Amino acid sequence: MSYLPADFRHGRRRGQAKPDCVVVGAGVVGCSIALALARRGYLPLVVDRAEDCGQGSTKLSTAVIRQRFLHAPAVALALEGLRVWQQWPEFLGVEDPRGMALFREVGVLWLLGGPAPRLPALAHMMETVGAKAELLDAGRLAGRFPQLHIPEEPSTLNGLYEPEGGYVDDPALATHNLRVAAEAAGARFLFGTRVTEVTSRFSAATGVARQVTGVVTSSGSAISAPVVVNAGGPHSGQINLMARSPLALATAPVRQQLLEGPAPGLMHAPTHLPVLADLPGGWYCKPDAHRFRVGSLDPRDELDFQADPDRVDPVVSAAFRKDKLSGAAARLPGAKLRSPRPMVGVYDVTVADWHPILDRTDLDGYFVAVGTSGAWFKGAPVIGHLMAELVEAVRDGFDHDRTPLLVRLPYTRNLLDLGFFSRRRSPIAAAGVLG
Repeated sequence: MSYLPADFRHGRRRGQAKPDCVVVGAGVVGCSIALALARRGYLPLVVDRAEDCGQGSTKLSTAVIRQRFLHAPAVALALEGLRVWQQWPEFLGVEDPRGMALFREVGVLWLLGGPAPRLPALAHMMETVGAKAELLDAGRLAGRFPQLHIPEEPSTLNGLYEPEGGYVDDPALATHNLRVAAEAAGARFLFGTRVTEVTSRFSAATGVARQVTGVVTSSGSAISAPVVVNAGGPHSGQINLMARSPLALATAPVRQQLLEGPAPGLMHAPTHLPVLADLPGGWYCKPDAHRFRVGSLDPRDELDFQADPDRVDPVVSAAFRKDKLSGAAARLPGAKLRSPRPMVGVYDVTVADWHPILDRTDLDGYFVAVGTSGAWFKGAPVIGHLMAELVEAVRDGFDHDRTPLLVRLPYTRNLLDLGFFSRRRSPIAAAGVLG
């Protein structure tokens, strides 16, 4: 099964002057939604305040492609995303003149403190969904990954290895790839423009239910459309308020600190280092020898919520720098990270459980793909597909609130219940950025 609908034709409906769908946000999620809608015959207009796509949260995404989540629907979404990244050119169907993003399938290794009695059950659940997962004790870790310094006693450290995991080398380029494919299918983009209002009207039939009618932009232009999709990243909560459609599950921008620089010790290493998530140490790394990145897995760093995503402290603290670099140097003494550049990103999270909200809203025609955080770059191409399926079903009269939509994923053939990502769900247990 393909992501291309059977009746898809590149560039169809180009003669239509007016868009029939507005996507707010040209990050990786927004561009993916535009592509999926355009392939179904819509004429999406993507509006973004930046001058190009993928310049917000997406640009600073670490773009790790992993499947370890605590709940099967999240694993299924992540696994389908992996299959897309593994055949990225075929999925897109077009060549980007800027180049094509590459998926580096170096694996993902999770280091977990022991004992971990639930780890075998987690690995079994992942494998049941279709993800590959290997359990490694401290001795096998040392033999499998000689680059790692493992001083822990065998009973105090466990590993879970995803051999098919890895990272995308350039998340901004990957987003531009999606933009090029979306434009080839008929989508349009409006950059350097903010959405200042989401317009709606009351139903003439009931006088109560509201229907979205479009958006107003910072230039004062009114854009009419019967469908508006909020993929505004850290600004998504503000956009919901513009639509007078706040969600019961709150989303908020959260600040994340990062360090990135060359790691000369990895440039001529005989074996590849996997993406490493060191939970006891509270940090992770992307093992790119030229752009080695270190970030946090410390739950305390998940609490730096911001009132205004446009006014965020850009300075990485000395304590963060010292803590993460010392942890990475101790675990990876051969990497020799040199002069790392401090960076600060802002991501959109669902505060209660850090899982995305992919849903319709109480405002007819207004849909949300929000709360995706930095963790869901991996599933962004699939999220576009899911949102397009949802838009079509709801517009055809399907009551998604009463009976959640089930979507058969094209590559893995897993059946995904979109109720798991509902705006009305109870917070997902034991979630967080690691999920």
